[in-house]
Amino acid sequence: MRPQRVLVTGSSGCLGRPLANRLAREGRTVVGLDIAGANDPVDFSPVTGDVADAQLLHRLFVHHGFDSVVHCGGISGQMVAAEDPYKNCQVNVFGTVHLLEAARIHKVARFIYSSSQGAYGVSARDAMTEETALLPVTVYGATKAACDVIVRAYRLQHGLNATSLRIGRVYGPGRRTGSLITTMMEAAVAGRPLRLPASGGRRLQYVYEDDIVTALHLALDAPDLPQPSYNVSGPGSHSDEEIATVIGALVPGAAIAFEAGTLDDGSFPGAPLDCSAAQRDFNYTPQFELERGLTAFLANLQNRPGKEKRRDISSFGTVS
Repeated sequence: MRPQRVLVTGSSGCLGRPLANRLAREGRTVVGLDIAGANDPVDFSPVTGDVADAQLLHRLFVHHGFDSVVHCGGISGQMVAAEDPYKNCQVNVFGTVHLLEAARIHKVARFIYSSSQGAYGVSARDAMTEETALLPVTVYGATKAACDVIVRAYRLQHGLNATSLRIGRVYGPGRRTGSLITTMMEAAVAGRPLRLPASGGRRLQYVYEDDIVTALHLALDAPDLPQPSYNVSGPGSHSDEEIATVIGALVPGAAIAFEAGTLDDGSFPGAPLDCSAAQRDFNYTPQFELERGLTAFLANLQNRPGKEKRRDISSFGTVS
């Protein structure tokens, strides 16, 4: 039987919010927890609060009787609170442990943790599988790796049905933290010239936000998740120049130029994620190849009623 009473954390974020809305529209009882609260109408029941507040979590579990948790909340990327490593650890690690402990005590049937490809850090050239060593190069990545291991330990030692999804580089209109694709798209739509260092042959694997929302949904409802962790990302890898070419075709007059040099935007280096286990075990297949994802992103930007101030806060969920 699929979960019916779901707690979604990070419910103001680009993953948690659409997931919580989707689950609620299916007739499930969904509570969304986020430190930012809900600023406009949603289909789920929003609660403003901190995942690191253990007492609040236990009150919510007692009151709502959750049978499942999807944990999308926390510091949402290595660019957020980069100069505050303690905050990274406090929010991501201790917040996750509080949730796991509440889930264990209240005997939930399924716990899905939104991890990140940042947990892998630098890797070899071959595609990264779930067996690739976790060697993070940032404190943010280390918090995601630590939580991956803790989720696995709760699964093995305490029998909690817990699984981590290691999420690739997410892009899309819901993302509120720094992203090269967002920078390119917004410049193109505004008719603003943009000059960037050349990618120097670097190719990165991106995933449109809707695909990850689908991955979380599929993992939540899967009859069985035999692995403690799964990679989920998008199709193919692309250079910055290839992305700019697609944007240029979608937005006539876009002026994105590249100069000699190699872009250093702090993104984690590494090979693409091998997502074959997710496809095998819960039928995850990304639907948004690059052009389709950028087209959807563009439609949202063009229909946006006004410019939004970009916020770098810790509640928007994991968006590697």
